[in-house]
Amino acid sequence: MKIFSVVGYSNSGKTTLIKKISDSLEGNVSVIKHVHEFDKKGKDTDKLLRESNNVVAVSKNRSIKIKKSDFPLEESIEELEGETDYVILEGFKKSSYPKIVLGSDVEEECNGEIIYRLDKKPDFDEIKETVLTKIKEKSLRKVSLQEIIREIKDSDKIKEAGAIGSFTGIVRGFRGEKKVEYLFFEKFEEKSEDEINQIENKLKNRDGIVDARIHHKKGKLKVGDDIVYIVIASEHREELFKSLSDAIDLVKSKVPIWKKEVLVEGENWVHDLE
Repeated sequence: MKIFSVVGYSNSGKTTLIKKISDSLEGNVSVIKHVHEFDKKGKDTDKLLRESNNVVAVSKNRSIKIKKSDFPLEESIEELEGETDYVILEGFKKSSYPKIVLGSDVEEECNGEIIYRLDKKPDFDEIKETVLTKIKEKSLRKVSLQEIIREIKDSDKIKEAGAIGSFTGIVRGFRGEKKVEYLFFEKFEEKSEDEINQIENKLKNRDGIVDARIHHKKGKLKVGDDIVYIVIASEHREELFKSLSDAIDLVKSKVPIWKKEVLVEGENWVHDLE
């Protein structure tokens, strides 16, 4: 799943551009729109939203789910994992996601990498190929467990498999008796991906193993967040469980990834994927 944002002031052409990009991308496309409020203060809808944790608004042909959240953008993106190929954010200037910027006046307010700069209300047909290429190259790829399983199930080799098993490592809330605030992972990007590819190939060459995929996240991860996914498809369960266990040990010992543990009482760097 790839994620990027289209930002610009009101009447800059964001929605029109998003519609044209959405129609031009291959695969399933979802859009998350930033709104300042759902209804005027004191109106019935506003009262309902303030008094309920979850609201589903239903009309003749569609429904919209609205819920309270401390992390509305990230949770909304997580709900789309495994269901879509692209997520386009309309707005969200301060997010860290890569951005297409409409108008130079808004750029200084943005966080994250700028994919492409455009004049307000651009002629999309003139820039279509360039914009689509930039999106494919520069969008942030967010990998989910569901996406990895879907890729394995969509492969031709799946006909040989009788089982799929997975391991998900998550951020613990404590290191011994010390409380963890968050972890930060840093990769030696090229070397780590090369080592992961070698581990995957080594697993695939085993008798009874049909496919193997490994993905390790990087950056800041809070308590409870997923760290690493290992997914293996096999003919039978015996070789599946053994290979999952071996894969975990290989990732720990071979892949150059460092983690910084940020505790309530301090922080330290560790080269150990526990």
